[in-house]
Amino acid sequence: MELDDKLKPLTGLQCIDLRLIVGGSLILYLGHRSSETKLSEWRMHIEPAWRLELAGIPIVGSFDTPESMDAASPILDQLNEIRGRRLADIAVGAPILDLLLTFDGSYKLRTFAHSTRDGANWEVRHQSGLRIAMREGSVCEWFEYTEQPD
Repeated sequence: MELDDKLKPLTGLQCIDLRLIVGGSLILYLGHRSSETKLSEWRMHIEPAWRLELAGIPIVGSFDTPESMDAASPILDQLNEIRGRRLADIAVGAPILDLLLTFDGSYKLRTFAHSTRDGANWEVRHQSGLRIAMREGSVCEWFEYTEQPD
């Protein structure tokens, strides 16, 4: 099965929350969540560089992240524009496995493999324990594995 097919179940899901981590890492929470204390159905952990665009115009990127998350930040305001929006499409680059996530309202989130050797990759996690990820140390390979359910 191709990677595009593996990621298709995420299309149509709502981005119910997100978390920005100092350094630019981003976690998107997608799909249903039974309560505020539970994790969402799917989570997408994005470690490589990324950029959010609106109608083809860049509005914020991973290197815009503030050094401290204590203060109010315009980057969070801009990122929050995708909160509540439906993930309309996921496209995977080839041979480099960069992602293009298209949300309702002409928002696009692009990932960029900014190194070919470090562990900066992306990983999709399902509450069942299923994981689908770009292989660490390779920007052209992916793998699937299972961990304990959330």
